[in-house]
Amino acid sequence: MAHSGSSAVLRAADESSWAQIVEGSVLPFTVDVPRAETFAGSIRASQLFDVGLFTMTCQRHAAARSRAEIRATAREEVVLTLQRTGRMRLRQHGRQTTLQPGEFLLFTSADPVQLEGSDDYSALGVRIPVSRFRTAGTQLQEITARSFSADQGLGRSGLDTGGPAPARRRPDRGSQCGFGLPSSGGAG
Repeated sequence: MAHSGSSAVLRAADESSWAQIVEGSVLPFTVDVPRAETFAGSIRASQLFDVGLFTMTCQRHAAARSRAEIRATAREEVVLTLQRTGRMRLRQHGRQTTLQPGEFLLFTSADPVQLEGSDDYSALGVRIPVSRFRTAGTQLQEITARSFSADQGLGRSGLDTGGPAPARRRPDRGSQCGFGLPSSGGAG
């Protein structure tokens, strides 16, 4: 795959067009926007060889990848998401984490995932083929659905040492939309 010299900004004003834009720019997902009549979102996407880059800005939304969406994906990728504004709650491999501005996380395209974004959601994403990683399978799954900060990095994740992953820094908060991700308490 070659470098794409330009990127397109794609905008959506309803759930159906948002689902199409997300599928074409990120990955196939089933999406939910609780306030479809006032929803707005945009994605800017480009490609650098076999790595996909995208920025996403939108209002409150939820998305899920089931086995059906996974089968529709041509290759297995790891998605790195860097949170710019707002929050994102993600669940994969039996773990759930909430991403705050300045934090990042990884999830895999080959396994079911659920996520919810807040009203002021803005993130930078990088889609990287799994073939680019020396680590795969369960070792890669050990670092998915965990939030990291630039200070923390991936070195403490248990991936390098084989030890346990770090304890969560704060409890998740409840949600007002989406696919019913469980909350560990607190107000949304």
